[in-house]
Amino acid sequence: TGLAHDLCSEVTWEVQSQLTAPEEGSVYSLLVTAVASDQCNNVAEGQFVVNSVDVEAPQFTHVPSDTTLLCDDLVPPSFVEAFDACSHVFYASSDTVVPHPSIGMYLVRRTFEVTDVYGNSNDTLQTFTVLDTVPPVLTFVPPGDTLLCSDAHPVVQAQAVDNCSEVTVVFSEETTPADSVRNHTLIRHF
Repeated sequence: TGLAHDLCSEVTWEVQSQLTAPEEGSVYSLLVTAVASDQCNNVAEGQFVVNSVDVEAPQFTHVPSDTTLLCDDLVPPSFVEAFDACSHVFYASSDTVVPHPSIGMYLVRRTFEVTDVYGNSNDTLQTFTVLDTVPPVLTFVPPGDTLLCSDAHPVVQAQAVDNCSEVTVVFSEETTPADSVRNHTLIRHF
């Protein structure tokens, strides 16, 4: 109630409130009319507007846990749930692939953002750790051959595939010491 003082009698209050069209940025507006009267029917009236504004972002009620995947796996869909006391909640998400310092793994960071009607927003993160646990497979290894010392020894590159990434085939070679008839063996490791 308000504050009023009368020199002759007690003051009686009557307060009425009425919902009005919300002012911009308000959840709702309330027009409050206060009427003070004394026993002689003298009346004083005042009005004021109460605007309820939403300054709190939606709060997450469910966030999926971080997950580890193998690189053959598809990154699965996942969803959050959020609550806002004043309005509907709008949902958005995006994925970002991030290299990991460890060889054979990378991260997929899924950012979830929830926004209410009044522009208040909140975000959270779910991380997928993607592991490469299967080594590449050689699909072609050049066959051995017998050559004369004067023949060229061209390198025929081996070929390989991997289920997760591009493959670079490297090789090294070594020559065994000559036997009693001066034969050597050239060994290539792929």
